[in-house]
Amino acid sequence: MRDQPAAPTASDPGAEHPGDPRRHLVFAILASAMLIFNMQFGMVAVALGPMTDGLHAPLRWSGWVLTIFLLGMVISQPIAGGLAERIGARAVFVGGLFAFTLASVVCALAPNVYVLILGRLAQGLAGGGLMPSGISLIGEVYVAGRTRAIGLYASMMPFGAVFGPVAGGLIVAWSGWRATFMINAPVGLVACLLAFLVLPPGARKPARSADLPG
Repeated sequence: MRDQPAAPTASDPGAEHPGDPRRHLVFAILASAMLIFNMQFGMVAVALGPMTDGLHAPLRWSGWVLTIFLLGMVISQPIAGGLAERIGARAVFVGGLFAFTLASVVCALAPNVYVLILGRLAQGLAGGGLMPSGISLIGEVYVAGRTRAIGLYASMMPFGAVFGPVAGGLIVAWSGWRATFMINAPVGLVACLLAFLVLPPGARKPARSADLPG
């Protein structure tokens, strides 16, 4: 009877290491921040009516409160991906989350629709960096289960689309439309602190030197 091959052990170089021991905590922080960001669109969509009435906003400008947020996010995502390679994914993630939190306060205190639109643009630009930097950090801390972790992280977008309108409706009913933005302040600051303390710095690529002829 032939002997069965021994199963790989933790000391075996061929065994797959699961990754950083704090990987699940890192994932929880990244996913929570991503969920908060993606819920914002649905929350504001529900609050758009009271928001327009409260600011006496012209109808032609009200739609930009939603559109400008998506535009800022689309613009910043590729830029943030390249920036994460230069300064580290943690710096991009924490910086983007902190800027999103500040922009939320600007939106909550906006005296008119024009300031609100600028604040929403800042929200989209700041939060757009969360996806590429978060994926980079997940890829760094996970070895086994990396693909599944990235998939779960990306699923925060549809989860946010589902839970955002529900949360927004409750918040508007209880506290008014400004609270849909102001609630991001304490939650965002706590998330920033945890992210700064727990997340790894992220791998950096050296800047390419210019190859000048002669």
